[in-house]
Amino acid sequence: MIRKYFLAILISILASISVLILRSIAPELVTQQAAFFLVGLIVFFTISKIKYAELERLSPISYFLLIILLIIALFSEQIKGSARWIVLPGGFHLQPSQIAIPLVMLSLTWYTKTIKKNINWTQLRNILLLILIPGLLIYIEPDFGSTMIFLLATGSLLFFLPLSIKQYLSLILTSLLSLIIIFSFLLKPHQKQRILSFKNASVNTQENYNAQQSLIAVGSGKFFGRGLGLGIQSHLRFLPERQTDFIFASIAEETGFLGSITLVITYFLLNLYIWHIAKSSSNLSQQLYCYAIMTALLIQTIINIGMNSSILPITGVTLPLVSYGGSSIIANMFSLGIIQSIALEEKSKSFMQIR
Repeated sequence: MIRKYFLAILISILASISVLILRSIAPELVTQQAAFFLVGLIVFFTISKIKYAELERLSPISYFLLIILLIIALFSEQIKGSARWIVLPGGFHLQPSQIAIPLVMLSLTWYTKTIKKNINWTQLRNILLLILIPGLLIYIEPDFGSTMIFLLATGSLLFFLPLSIKQYLSLILTSLLSLIIIFSFLLKPHQKQRILSFKNASVNTQENYNAQQSLIAVGSGKFFGRGLGLGIQSHLRFLPERQTDFIFASIAEETGFLGSITLVITYFLLNLYIWHIAKSSSNLSQQLYCYAIMTALLIQTIINIGMNSSILPITGVTLPLVSYGGSSIIANMFSLGIIQSIALEEKSKSFMQIR
């Protein structure tokens, strides 16, 4: 029974942490966040009842709809100079880039399922196009953080495919060249400065302000924290985006190392569980999907905690299922709902084999 609901239990722990800390640092957002989790849980349990094969079969349609939404988003509302949002009835804002990973991964597993032997160059090109088209649309929103997570998560699929040495070398060289071009010509000066300046968080510059305030918040929490409602950095608004990008710093300040390590352990168990589901599955498509979602969650968590601790550059990456935001929560619930569907399907197969 516990195993059946283990994923839901982990989600509930993260949701509780999110609502609890938001009640302290931004009480005006608690009702909305609770509503997002409620909708997300409905999505999670609904998707978990649908077999993976059915979701995969519908993936070409969902991919096409995703591209349309990303294009519409380019002409929609831009918030804080970055991510694009589509305004829906009722005042809800949809960020299409948040749902890109699960929908594209379904399309990728559907396509790779048709490949019988080793992947040729034409098939590799098609896989890359499936990844790069939405990736480019997300980048020009512009949303650098979401683009990075999307490309790393979906690109992880390539490591599990039967590619030749020549194909792997070509991908590595192309990726390195692309990174050089992006950094040299496509990133804006302030983005470059943000990436280069994180190592000198102690130096008082405008670019380092966010990193400095976050580091102060994390350090001031010590072991037990200052207590809920007693965080100085978050409550006096020294800490920017305390409810989204820097929510980990808010948690560390108010609950200390004890609260922070509880959060980290929960994420560890979540990723470990997804890895276990992937290893338990006999279906390659399901394995690839699990690995991609695990990669996305792991990278988001590491980058967010890293930038909150001045270990990594500030890139605008939120903390999965903890940071405030409806699109992110519902997208993650959708992704995990598919993981739950795979888990239940494998459990059903095991039961039939025993019988």
